[in-house]
Amino acid sequence: MYTPIHRIKNLEENYIVLATSGVKNYHLDILNDLFLPTYSSYRFRYREKYVSHEIRELLDKDINGLNVKKGIIVLYHKDKSKNKKYCFLIREVIIKNIQRSAGFIYVEFKNLKFCNYDNTEELKKIHEQIISDFTQQNAAFMYSTRFSISDKVFSSDDEESKWKLIIDEISQIEDFKKDVFLKLGRIINSKSRKSIMVDSNKAVYKINGSTNYELEIIQSVGNNSNIKNIQSVEITPSSPESHIKFITKNVTILSNYDILKIQFRTRKRIRPMETILTLSPDREKLAKASTNPNIPKAIAESTIHLSVRTSRDVYWNIPLIFLGLVVAGIGLAISDPEFVLNHSTIIGPVVSGIGALLSASLGLRYLSEE
Repeated sequence: MYTPIHRIKNLEENYIVLATSGVKNYHLDILNDLFLPTYSSYRFRYREKYVSHEIRELLDKDINGLNVKKGIIVLYHKDKSKNKKYCFLIREVIIKNIQRSAGFIYVEFKNLKFCNYDNTEELKKIHEQIISDFTQQNAAFMYSTRFSISDKVFSSDDEESKWKLIIDEISQIEDFKKDVFLKLGRIINSKSRKSIMVDSNKAVYKINGSTNYELEIIQSVGNNSNIKNIQSVEITPSSPESHIKFITKNVTILSNYDILKIQFRTRKRIRPMETILTLSPDREKLAKASTNPNIPKAIAESTIHLSVRTSRDVYWNIPLIFLGLVVAGIGLAISDPEFVLNHSTIIGPVVSGIGALLSASLGLRYLSEE
């Protein structure tokens, strides 16, 4: 059993540093989080030995109070061959939940602004402090510390440009030189061409049932990439078939930078529901990266959370179905033997049949697959 930890006391003024590295087991965490937009949710997992003694002590006392809400995502990597340490701030986050289970610690957070690498002087000082912290914390990848961070360090202006500056920086690391980076662009209503914004509270995209949408994905390598002539790699979208129908079955990465577009249609909904849309690169192709310099080593495997509203046509279909049932009921009433005996009419059966036919046809039309 895990112990939910919703608040950690006595850390009110601190940031919680959530660090990861370029090594195989943690490599995708950075790629996946870089894909996600502001207000989306993600999680990191740490073996307890990589969590600071201070935080583990609080967990041992079963303190379920987290007054520290602020956190920062950090990429910290040691290149032993070059005897060099890399540190890159990625984005600020809000800690939503910390849980302890079976020797590891699970941290769920809400993504906020990306780091602004135009502000190089202040970032350099923060990076130096984090590198120093790692030495003192004895390789803890999750720890609390105090930072003096100005509003200029994280920026919501031109999110795509900030994202590109980050991937250019981290592609200095050898383990990221062969990666293709993805970023969720826009989800667009195909008819109105309106962009759907992520819900800042629930971290989901609210979309309508029975509606066509277009998903845009920004794709690029970093400036320090050593991929020259990229070989094509397919990305396949998936979702429960009863929730989403994909018009675009897959998209193909054909160059070092592009905008990939996936078209899909939501199924008809009588009630709202939540679902997910997952993007999966061709793993068999990526597995050949070690033998081919132009096949990417890694690509984000990301999940988008969607909240599908009731289909708009339910508001007129359901009343018409109900009307058909009422008409059928009236038909049955006037088909009463006494009524027929006294009035000698076939109106009742006819009305009942029309009502039942109307109700059944509208019901079948609405509930049928698109």
